[in-house]
Formats: sequence, structure tokens, C-alpha cells
Amino acid sequence: MTGPRIAIALSGGRSGYVVAVLPPADGYHSGPVLAVGSVLRTDGDGEAETWRAWLWPAAGGAVHVTRSCAVADAEGPGVLAGKLQKRCDKDGPWWRAGDAG
Repeated sequence: MTGPRIAIALSGGRSGYVVAVLPPADGYHSGPVLAVGSVLRTDGDGEAETWRAWLWPAAGGAVHVTRSCAVADAEGPGVLAGKLQKRCDKDGPWWRAGDAG
């Protein structure tokens, strides 16, 4: 793995988190796992499935309430994770790890 791997970790039927799995420093340890956004299913009953991710400017989530967040939309958590992975591969991470906490 050369860059972060992006995944959606659902915490219920309609919400969850965007997580980034960073590359390990060596072959003996796992890389850090950071919460870098939140997701919510935004469609109403009977509507086409729609999910939105709020991409936090800093990993950890403590600052997402007070700072502006980028958003991304997709038809489902898997599609959303793929879209965010492509964004991360192309533009690099959208978060700063140093502000976590």
C-alpha cells in the first residue's frame, strides 16, 4: 500500500464514518486508522438511496463542528468509499493528522 486506503465504517443503518488506513511504517505493525469524515444516508423513505460524506479538515472529528467541511455524495456506502478513494489517490489526503484529538 502506498497511500491511505479509504473505507466507510457504518455505525447504524443510516450513519457512519469515513476512515483512512495509513500505510504501516514497517512489515511488523499495522498502520494508523484515522476517522476523517462522517457519513449519513440522506434519502427519505421510498426515494433512491443517497449517502453524503462530510470530509473533516482534520482527523479525529473534534473540529468538524466548527470548521467548514467538503462534501461528497453517492448512491451507497461502497460507491461513496470508491469515490473518496479516487479523490485521495488523485489529490492526496484532505485532512491534517496533526490536529487530531
